[in-house]
Amino acid sequence: MVTRGFSLQSCDTLTGAPLVDRRHATLGTVDELLLDLDTGRVVFAILCLGASSGASGRLVAVPWQWLRFDPSSQRFELLRDGALERAPALATDQWPDFSDASWQRRLREHYSHH
Repeated sequence: MVTRGFSLQSCDTLTGAPLVDRRHATLGTVDELLLDLDTGRVVFAILCLGASSGASGRLVAVPWQWLRFDPSSQRFELLRDGALERAPALATDQWPDFSDASWQRRLREHYSHH
């Protein structure tokens, strides 16, 4: 849980942080943060799932509010069980145009059902 005094963190601290589920099983890492430049808020996090040493994992974007950062363990917890299995994957070599409104709409529609 984020506690008072820890709600402000640098992006360098957050990117690369481990990601666990609610049972604390390792899922992957937080790879990137997508900011809304109009509001200054993080909207999506790009997660790298199932990566192991020497092998890249599957990349997915999830709504920021689905994550909680624990400053004491320096890791994120995914707050929605079972939501990543059908999450749309991002190609590692050809990322979408994140400013494209249709991409954002498709992603929000996908997650509105979970």
